[in-house]
Amino acid sequence: MAVSLAVFGIFAVVPAAAATCSGNDVNIWSTKGSAAFSDDMETCGRQCALSSTECASECVQKREGYTSSCASCFGGVFGCTREHCKLKCISGQTPACKQCVKDAGCAASFSTCSGFTPPSTASVATRATNCTGAADPQANVCYEGSAKELAFKETVHVKVESFKNGQGVMDLNGSGAKRINCLGKQFTKHGQEITTDLSDCSPALLKLSDVKYCSNQDMVMVTASVAGFSEHLSLSKVACEAEMIV
Repeated sequence: MAVSLAVFGIFAVVPAAAATCSGNDVNIWSTKGSAAFSDDMETCGRQCALSSTECASECVQKREGYTSSCASCFGGVFGCTREHCKLKCISGQTPACKQCVKDAGCAASFSTCSGFTPPSTASVATRATNCTGAADPQANVCYEGSAKELAFKETVHVKVESFKNGQGVMDLNGSGAKRINCLGKQFTKHGQEITTDLSDCSPALLKLSDVKYCSNQDMVMVTASVAGFSEHLSLSKVACEAEMIV
């Protein structure tokens, strides 16, 4: 979704009169839909991140059994956030994203449409793999991993070409739905954080950020964001000669 539907965490639990949603829809919401809301929106959001509002509506309808008119309210939040808060939400549920969704009226529109208000504990923030240790990486070592939950599969490969005194050079390549070819990128390292500029070699719809080296696990973490959904990719060490993506 051009949304981080992690933004649903900003809604409070307030009873609302049923609107578009029918009596059976209300029963579904009260018996299972409310509890499943976060998972439904996360799953359908990722499946439909590059698709239409109808895609999100149909996905929620298939998962829970709402009527099509009721399910359209869920798709409406998707469309509203994508239309009004795409740039604010591209990096996930930041304070700016949450405020934008609220100011755009997406939350109020959902409650008016459906008569439902999602639980305030709802959160679809992607669960990150444990990352500890801040020792320096070795040179001429490669790491690779794949996104498992985004709207499309993307395999990311990193090679540390050189590193000394907090500075280095790396190649970052990607294959799958989106082609990534970031070669000879200079970077600096402070603690776990690796800072580099990938803006000139990453696809417009795919944002790579927050690169970390986890020395205790000897792996690289990269955050990949598509239309507001973020996933932490765990890149494990691989043989450079056999696994290099060109």
